[in-house]
Amino acid sequence: MKILKTLLLICFFTLSFRSDIVLADKENFINNSGMISDLPYGLKFFVDINEEIEISDIAIKFKVLDRSALQYDYFDLDDYENNNRKEYYFKTISPNSYIPPGSLVEYYFEIFHSDNESIKTDPVVSRVLDSRFEWESLKNDNVEVFFHGPVRKRALRILNSAEDLNTRMKDILPSAEFNNIVITMYNNNSEMFDAVVHKSSKQSRELITEGQAFDRENVVLVQGSGRRSVGTATHELTHILVGRASKGSLLGVPLWLNEGLAEYGNLDPGNSYDRFLEWAIDTERIMPFSTLNRFPGEPSLTIVAYGQSKSFVNFIINEFGSDTIQKILDQLSEGKRIEGAFQSVIGFDLKEVENLWREKIGAKQLKESTVEVKPKQGGSVPELKPYSLTPEPKDFSEKQEELEKLEPSEEVIDANNCNSTGGKSIDISFLIVIFLIISKYIFKRFKLI
Repeated sequence: MKILKTLLLICFFTLSFRSDIVLADKENFINNSGMISDLPYGLKFFVDINEEIEISDIAIKFKVLDRSALQYDYFDLDDYENNNRKEYYFKTISPNSYIPPGSLVEYYFEIFHSDNESIKTDPVVSRVLDSRFEWESLKNDNVEVFFHGPVRKRALRILNSAEDLNTRMKDILPSAEFNNIVITMYNNNSEMFDAVVHKSSKQSRELITEGQAFDRENVVLVQGSGRRSVGTATHELTHILVGRASKGSLLGVPLWLNEGLAEYGNLDPGNSYDRFLEWAIDTERIMPFSTLNRFPGEPSLTIVAYGQSKSFVNFIINEFGSDTIQKILDQLSEGKRIEGAFQSVIGFDLKEVENLWREKIGAKQLKESTVEVKPKQGGSVPELKPYSLTPEPKDFSEKQEELEKLEPSEEVIDANNCNSTGGKSIDISFLIVIFLIISKYIFKRFKLI
């Protein structure tokens, strides 16, 4: 028994002593370490090394919370050979490395000694904000709004609208928990331009982004000075809820359904989408929803896609009940495609429900044999100005001849169309003429021989 007690005491003091050594090693290796936000351009990680310790390598490991990917890289120690502070800069200006301001980032360092031993710092979680501004915040139990400057009333208005959205959407998306959401509010477009992800270069030039949602990070960016900032904020917040209500979906929620639901949640909608939808109906430019897993890059056609998505989601809720959307999302979460989800929940497939909607709004029915969009010959789609989502419908009705010549963007054409690359068919008579000329030339050559 005494031997057992003696062994236990030895183990206890050995472990305690070993723990003290590890702690002393950390303190001896590192004077300080941390992360500094330089968003929207990057994150700066630093480690202050004890000058008496010889370091062979430093690794930084970090991730945005709720993202699955862990970033892992090594410091370039040669750049700081004569400096005790070692730094690593992670650029966030490309779409693949983008981090939305307001995200939570977890990070730690691993420092390697010259004898190949290493120590790890304790993980730290820090919220990263746009470094260009000094931020304040307002929050309730579910949402926190970050803002800067004398715009507290705007921030409070957006915070209150978030609770109103929760009331509106709780019957439509009952499985989506409404909590732990961050809204980063900018004051104008020039502030927000560098902070958002631009979907295409043409859209960044011609359309002003007033809001973006990042459901994995639980972050919404919104331009607070917009005339409909409450509408923008609630639209983007709904994207967060849709992401939560469809957790587990391998294929994701179709873009048209996601954007249509976001407009359903918009508490201050304008009428631009509705007006452009009318124009699209009159000119037969409604796109099949089977092609709208990705919206076209042409700004004017993007507005059409938003308008018809909004209208279709409203139709589904009004015709088939407020619980229909959640049931469809549940089917998607179980691995079904959208067509199968519609069949299981509503009893009709997507195309059948779309034709019911088209009949209600007075649009042309989808054909049984195909759902492709055929391009019309002629000029390009009218150019849109910033904030001007669509010209007035009456302007188009006065120029019907011109509209008949409009041609959709190549991105809208169904991929199954043999002319989906935008090429034109060759007249067969032209081929016959070429064949006759070549034949005549060959005949003369043989005759001379």
